Amino acid sequence: MSGKDERPRQTKINVRWPVTIISGQETLEAESINITVRGIFLRSQKDLRAGEIYQLIVRGPEKKTVLVKGKMVWSNMDEKRRSRSLPGGGFFFIKAIREDREMLRALIFDQTKR
Repeated sequence: MSGKDERPRQTKINVRWPVTIISGQETLEAESINITVRGIFLRSQKDLRAGEIYQLIVRGPEKKTVLVKGKMVWSNMDEKRRSRSLPGGGFFFIKAIREDREMLRALIFDQTKR
């Protein structure tokens, strides 16, 4: 083994798709910055906690919608107050039904062809 990460690279694409984040009884709107089949970076105006699990409704082109559970694995929400970086956080997808996983793959693949 070479010591490098040997997992296949995931195609990360830059997209601006609306996303609804559901946390308990609360919902908030966010926007994707980039996405892979394994996770998404979202820009949000509300602070979210790293380590928490959220329901995410991702709305891609042509009104195609995907529902996934995502765990927020990192956040720069505190840094946004001190820097000019985009406020948001990275989510790792932890659960989706097969149809939603396939739809997500298709949406990402369609965007890579553009």
